[in-house]
Amino acid sequence: MLGETTPFEEPQFLRAVQYAMDNFKIGDDDPAYVFSWKEPHLVSFANAANLGIGIVAPRPASIAPGLITSNSLKSNLMMFFSALGGGNWEDTMIGPNDAVQANRITSRIADWQRDQWVQQVAAAAGLPVGARLGYLALVLDRRQASGTPLTLPPAAAPAITLFQ
Repeated sequence: MLGETTPFEEPQFLRAVQYAMDNFKIGDDDPAYVFSWKEPHLVSFANAANLGIGIVAPRPASIAPGLITSNSLKSNLMMFFSALGGGNWEDTMIGPNDAVQANRITSRIADWQRDQWVQQVAAAAGLPVGARLGYLALVLDRRQASGTPLTLPPAAAPAITLFQ
């Protein structure tokens, strides 16, 4: 729609991209992941996670059901995903990462979104078709002010893809 911004044009996202470019060696061999979170979907997911779905939650669900918020969810996910990489900045960037770290992070994100507990929580949250918890971009080149959108392999049907 006219006047709407894409996830990659939102101020939080652009600020993280600029921070990555200003403060780190970023390039094809040292990419950074930048997240653009969808707060309404995070709130729905956190509320559903607080219901205490009956199977064991995967890491990073280190917060007891009933205490999960959208902010604690973002923080825990960033710590969990960045543990294999170059660290995180706030709740928006992981990096810089070497190629091996980048591959491991991509795999961890894809595996997390396919996890049985995650899928049950997403279904309980009633997220609309096509809803995402967040969007990802790789910052590979200082000339690309908004990064390169990262497309993860979709979760196999009937699973819900939570990151794109």
